[in-house]
Amino acid sequence: METKLGHKIRVARTEAMMSQSELAAKVGVSRSTIASYENEISEPSIDVIKAIARATGKPVSYFIGDNESDLIFAQARQLITMLRSASISGATLIPILGHVPAGDWQSAEIPEAVDHISLDETLGKRAHFGLFVDGMSMSPTIVDGDLVLVQQGRLPANRDIVVVRNEHGEVTLKRYIKTREKVFLKPDNPAYGEPSSEVGFIIGVVIGVVRYLGGRLK
Repeated sequence: METKLGHKIRVARTEAMMSQSELAAKVGVSRSTIASYENEISEPSIDVIKAIARATGKPVSYFIGDNESDLIFAQARQLITMLRSASISGATLIPILGHVPAGDWQSAEIPEAVDHISLDETLGKRAHFGLFVDGMSMSPTIVDGDLVLVQQGRLPANRDIVVVRNEHGEVTLKRYIKTREKVFLKPDNPAYGEPSSEVGFIIGVVIGVVRYLGGRLK
């Protein structure tokens, strides 16, 4: 199980023999803000994480992982927070962060909000970001060009469709299968080969699909 960011900040500060006030002064935030980070009440931006790393003498990778895709999804969370603060009453804006392959593993791209989608409050509170799908390994359930709505921070149930990252920082979209004996990933389309035992880190669970009937949008 991954150690939470707030705990890492507290440990780094303690090992650097700094009080919350001292760290706050070096980072340029208030003591209460540092406390909120450590208690998981709020999450620092990427720039603040870098400042905390400099102040405590830790590498940035200590806080958000040692490969590029960890930084990618930390930046994604920052985009999500910004868009949600701009949401209007009765609807929630979530960012569309690019593409996910439905096929072979591929390197994750640096996220940028290529667009956003407005969802009703019920779904918008659950979905954190959207990704356009490249490939047909999940057809007929999800096809090339569909927009999948992804929820982070929950454990997948058997037969959920997930966005998953392997140890090389590559991502893919597959169905999560859990039996008494093992856990594995499989495509819905039988033309795309055998199930994979390489489960890796679950980035999020697909909770909805938007299909553009006029053809592929992005």
